[in-house]
Amino acid sequence: MSSQLRFWAQVFTQVRRLSSLRSGPSRIAAMFLMLPLLVGVIENAAAGLSDGEVRLGPSIIDVLQVELDSHHSVHTLFALLHYSIGGDQVYQMLYSLDGGVSWQYSPGAQFIGADVSMAVIRDFCYVTYIAPGGQQIYADRYFVSNGQFDSAYAHYLVKDAGGANIYREIALTSSTDQTDDSIYCFVLADNGAIFWFTADQDGGAGLPGWTAQPTVESNAVQGLDAAYSNTGWRAFASYLSESGDGDAAPDQVSVMRADPLGPDIRVVGSDPWDAALSTTRVSAYLDEAVVVYQAFDGDYLGVRFKITYNAWDGWYQGWVARPDGAQVAYRSPDVTLRRGHGIAVSYIERNSANLWGDVVFKHRPYGQGSSWSTPHRFAVRQGSVVLPTAIEQMPVVDDLLFGVAFITGEETGVTDAGEVYFDLPLLIFNDGFESGDDGDWSSATE
Repeated sequence: MSSQLRFWAQVFTQVRRLSSLRSGPSRIAAMFLMLPLLVGVIENAAAGLSDGEVRLGPSIIDVLQVELDSHHSVHTLFALLHYSIGGDQVYQMLYSLDGGVSWQYSPGAQFIGADVSMAVIRDFCYVTYIAPGGQQIYADRYFVSNGQFDSAYAHYLVKDAGGANIYREIALTSSTDQTDDSIYCFVLADNGAIFWFTADQDGGAGLPGWTAQPTVESNAVQGLDAAYSNTGWRAFASYLSESGDGDAAPDQVSVMRADPLGPDIRVVGSDPWDAALSTTRVSAYLDEAVVVYQAFDGDYLGVRFKITYNAWDGWYQGWVARPDGAQVAYRSPDVTLRRGHGIAVSYIERNSANLWGDVVFKHRPYGQGSSWSTPHRFAVRQGSVVLPTAIEQMPVVDDLLFGVAFITGEETGVTDAGEVYFDLPLLIFNDGFESGDDGDWSSATE
């Protein structure tokens, strides 16, 4: 186990104790007791101590997808693993109450079909998944207080297609960082439609239940993801779409905005990519929304981004990591903008023809013209270049840390393919990055 992660166990203990105290002398005294720990955290981060990752689900292999989410007042961290076993696909929820140092299995794993997604809202972490056969969407939920499965809600039916469609991909998001009362479930169907459903914090268990919303998309192909902006009551879904040129292959990056005025769509890019492997990841904060994906620059893949600064109308583009033409490729990105600490991206850097590479972290502040930090390669093990990473802001100390989960590639003699590991790449200060302290950053801008 990483020495940095061991240290965080102590920090989380103090943070949870501090948050349970009322204001007054006891809380002030506890704050002073925490100061030595926080100083140690800063020293550890400055020294770049990240000497080992934590394995998520030691008995689980052949993982196809990993997601992270966190509850920022209870300080619970969730990891959702989607994997194959004996020809079937299954999801397994894990949770951590100490900042990712130790993880426990939650009971209630389900056999699923093509896809699964999760989101935290109020007292629960919800999981929505497509059933085998692609006709039904179901939901489960877990208590954020202790990570345990809510058996009273198990296998809750969100939607039955009734033979009209086959559901292929699903993405879940919520208003947890704003009103903390709404869930948005986006589903991509085989006919190119993006269906979306909403529910309150009870996950449809009461009235009005899960409500189907109007769709305005018919050309979606793959790569669905979703995020909620903490202003204006709006959610975003990103995906690859087909322009209508007749070949049915994805050739556009599209974004759907869902808000009280109804859905709207923007085609934000038409870069060339490896359609067989490509997906999108989206995140938002205030009026900024960012989509990341892998795209070609010449013969090599890099990590591209699209960004809007006014919540919709104008979209800019640039490179998070541009290939240099020397057989160095960048793939498998994820992004988060949550809770006001800039834009953070994780991805894999491949230095040869292997199907694995270094796990990399980059950050930039909000605002047009901002620069990306220099790449930070932090993990001991190598990540898969064909399966996305997952990045999330940690629910501790005003969200000063980002956590990254990644699926391993088959590094001969070192790691089997399809294992999942979690690590902390870097400490992000509230004031340094946001005030323009960018002396060590690259000059690349969109």
